[in-house]
Amino acid sequence: MLRGVRAALSARCHSTLLGETAGCTPLPMPTVMVVDGWRFHFFANEGPRPHIHVVKGDASAKVWLDDLSLADWDNLTKADRRRILKMVDEHQKRLREAWDEFFSTK
Repeated sequence: MLRGVRAALSARCHSTLLGETAGCTPLPMPTVMVVDGWRFHFFANEGPRPHIHVVKGDASAKVWLDDLSLADWDNLTKADRRRILKMVDEHQKRLREAWDEFFSTK
């Protein structure tokens, strides 16, 4: 499954209380798919509950893959949230297979 996944590197930075960057560690951010400009990805250091991050511009969501619910979102309209949940539902098997394959090799 992950043969088709593009592994991008992202700098995950931690800020100090003064707002300065304390340090950045590049982490793989496997992109599972892109649909209508929405990028579906996860971070390499994710927690145990399977989920997917969905990003387009400054809009983002985190969707639990087991019950197809929104864990979190930012800058999304109700229509965007419905559309994201629909896309995750349509591709749930593919997204879950990518999650399982990636995290089983860690």
